[in-house]
Amino acid sequence: MIENFESKKPIPDSLLTKPLAAAKALVQALPYEGSIITANGWMHYGPGHSPNVTEFLKPKREAKAAPILQALPRMTTEQAQTVLKHSVVASRGRLIKDYLFSVKELRALVPKLPAVFNSLNAPDIRIFDKALTVKTAKLLDPYLARNPHLNAAIVRAWAKPERKYSVTTDQMMQTEMWRFTEITPVTQSLWSNGFERNVDQNLPNEKYAKMDSRFQKLKKQVQKKPLL
Repeated sequence: MIENFESKKPIPDSLLTKPLAAAKALVQALPYEGSIITANGWMHYGPGHSPNVTEFLKPKREAKAAPILQALPRMTTEQAQTVLKHSVVASRGRLIKDYLFSVKELRALVPKLPAVFNSLNAPDIRIFDKALTVKTAKLLDPYLARNPHLNAAIVRAWAKPERKYSVTTDQMMQTEMWRFTEITPVTQSLWSNGFERNVDQNLPNEKYAKMDSRFQKLKKQVQKKPLL
């Protein structure tokens, strides 16, 4: 299959029939171990830039991902989190969550696996994009209250009626900043993802600069402190 891909020849469906059947049987028999082994197999490709890996996975991607997605509810919370955080050595450490699954597939997992995603140990998955509706954001909101990642915070912000960039930033500073170590990634995400640009982009950063500066100093102090 790698030879076909690198020589830009079509990958016939027949070439994937037996591997897909074997992967499905393995994951059914061993949900956790089989998912890791199968993901390693599908992503056993590392050359070039990340778009190359995406293209390599495209043929029958949904069929490749389906057994793992179906197996996740059969795993323990810790196992499911480990699978979704799994990196493939042969693919230069790329994470399966970023290549093997679509945003829509990952988003659908959140209400099905609340213990996996409403947790400080939740995997950092892509659940926000410009296709996310307010209705879906409201559905996901309660399952992301303890999720420490930026994607979760933006979904929770999108679930609220407020759309002004400056006001949303103020609201997030009050309720969501426990998740973050810096302000700029938060404001950048709000600016880039459909919120109304009612003030200059840097204004919230300047407004909260002192708070961020104090935090950065504390972080450096903690990093310098020797471990006992």
